Amino acid sequence: MSDPAGRRKETFTSAIEKAATKAFQPSGDDESRSEGQRELGSLLSRANTMALMSALSKLTQPERVPGWLRIHLMDILTLLPQRPDGVRATLEFVFSVHPSGTVKSSEAGAPQKQGANITMEALKMATNLLSAPPATVPPEQWFPGVAPQLLALLDGKDGPDLAKAAAYVIGFGVLGRKQFGAPGMAYLDEDL
Repeated sequence: MSDPAGRRKETFTSAIEKAATKAFQPSGDDESRSEGQRELGSLLSRANTMALMSALSKLTQPERVPGWLRIHLMDILTLLPQRPDGVRATLEFVFSVHPSGTVKSSEAGAPQKQGANITMEALKMATNLLSAPPATVPPEQWFPGVAPQLLALLDGKDGPDLAKAAAYVIGFGVLGRKQFGAPGMAYLDEDL
């Protein structure tokens, strides 16, 4: 029996790989790279954030693509939390794929109502991803993109688990880090 959803996902991943290769090919000419960047930009702008996280996570695995391409794909992946739904997507993605969250129902203490099993290890990983800006982004640019999303999750409209996760990210990830959470940090005074 064929798996159309799996094939569609692989086709999307392949389309990103093809466009990114064209966009960043070191030996490509300027016209070809520009065309590839337009194709990649179009793909990225139309894509669902969770689908992008899944595809880019696959493409950035060691030995999956050449090193020169992996660097560019990692840059794109690390900026996904800046999308309007990026914080929630990051939390949900990490909770769904983190090895500690894949507990068999027979091993779980209580049945899950919905979604992934949120473990402390997965929460810490998500917190690190959201509370530390990538090396290419200054905190003054990072936090205005993620802080409003974290605050919106605190209201509980997206569920108590995401509200608790947002509170953890804010309390332990952002405010708990001296370089970001110290009083007087201008980018936090306005956002958090």
